[in-house]
Amino acid sequence: MRARFPYRILRQGPVIWNRATLLSSILLVLLSVTGCTTTPPPAKNAQAIDLEPDDHGRYMKCGWYCGAPPMSVSATSTFHDGIYSYSAENLHDCRKDTAWVEGIGGDGHGERIIFTFDMTERTPGSHEIGVGSVSIINGFARSKKQWEANSRVKTFKIYFDGEYLDTVELEDTREPQRVQLPKMAFIPGKKHEIAFEIDTIYPGTNFYYTAVSDFLFDGFGVRH
Repeated sequence: MRARFPYRILRQGPVIWNRATLLSSILLVLLSVTGCTTTPPPAKNAQAIDLEPDDHGRYMKCGWYCGAPPMSVSATSTFHDGIYSYSAENLHDCRKDTAWVEGIGGDGHGERIIFTFDMTERTPGSHEIGVGSVSIINGFARSKKQWEANSRVKTFKIYFDGEYLDTVELEDTREPQRVQLPKMAFIPGKKHEIAFEIDTIYPGTNFYYTAVSDFLFDGFGVRH
């Protein structure tokens, strides 16, 4: 027996509240709480509202990114097998079934993932904005077998605009993990780089390459 949706028709002036408008109103309230400034179109039916979390566990796909500057990602090397893509772009797609794999082999020591944050369109005097933490999906997390076969990062060295700031240690897990970072503030009118350099690894069982699946940043300064 299908469960019934607990709602009733409420008449208040010319407005009729039904299942679709009720769910749309709930979604708008949730968006205001999470600080997302992007308003979705009204839901036509209950199925139009996506309450499934992404691979980092977020239900609302916005947060700090609503006010963050444009960003891009690159890496100092990339593994190629002629079949699949292991490019750095896979590191910022909110998916654990894609991954970046470094291309020098061994433990990948010294290879870097570089995120560029473009503040050139922001005017001087704008309020401070920057990064303070990141959610990382470590290893090739598509499956348990692939995750175990490839090496994972144990420690990253963190660089901001070429300056070493700290070394952070990751857990050896396929699950997303929140990593606290040194506070890095962006200056309007400039581009900034945050680099993650492979320092030590958790060895894989089959392959001499190190993989990382995804990054999702969080920070400060986004006004709602």
